[in-house]
Amino acid sequence: KLDNQSFKEIQKEVSKHKRNLKQKEWYNWRKRAKKVGVEPLKNRRPTPGQREEWKNQIIAAEKLVAKLEE
Repeated sequence: KLDNQSFKEIQKEVSKHKRNLKQKEWYNWRKRAKKVGVEPLKNRRPTPGQREEWKNQIIAAEKLVAKLEE
């Protein structure tokens, strides 16, 4: 049986792991944006709608670049 202290430590490690996975995902999106010339998001936290719009801009720019390279 887990005591409360070890349970909290496990929770903390899990939340750190989730945060690191999100950081990797955000980094990859920023890298993709820079590669196709899309402006990065502002420093403040974007709304989910703003983030989706930004991601769609990146995807559209990637498609345009791929079409031009053909």
